[in-house]
Amino acid sequence: MEFKAKELGYKIKTIQVFGNIKDATKTIMENIPDEQKSCLIFGGETTVEVIGKGSGGRNQELVLRILKNSQNLKKMVISSMGTDGIDGNTFFAGAITENIKIDESIIKEFLKNSDSGRFFQKQKSNIRTDFTHTNLMDIGVILK
Repeated sequence: MEFKAKELGYKIKTIQVFGNIKDATKTIMENIPDEQKSCLIFGGETTVEVIGKGSGGRNQELVLRILKNSQNLKKMVISSMGTDGIDGNTFFAGAITENIKIDESIIKEFLKNSDSGRFFQKQKSNIRTDFTHTNLMDIGVILK
């Protein structure tokens, strides 16, 4: 990913994220470069406390949390996926979206119900790879 981003003219920053998804979100937000034509690549595996009966997984929830926290930032693309092709209790590997303006109360409702998978299904923003037979770690990219 780093090689391709450099080839496309992006300034690259890479980080690792582990542990609680709320802490990982904060780390990612703190590392998003200010300048345009930048690429933040992150990898690792977060943990999520499931508090609802929705569908989704840690990658889809991570993208939703970053979306919630980036509403006032310049346009960017946010993505995260599991290398095994499965995220939580869904058939999706993760999600990809732009930081479009969405009412924060709507995002909070989906997070409250652990329902990030359905949020991204409505947006048609889930990533589907099918099972890859490989499981290294989760990977994500933020492009500005």
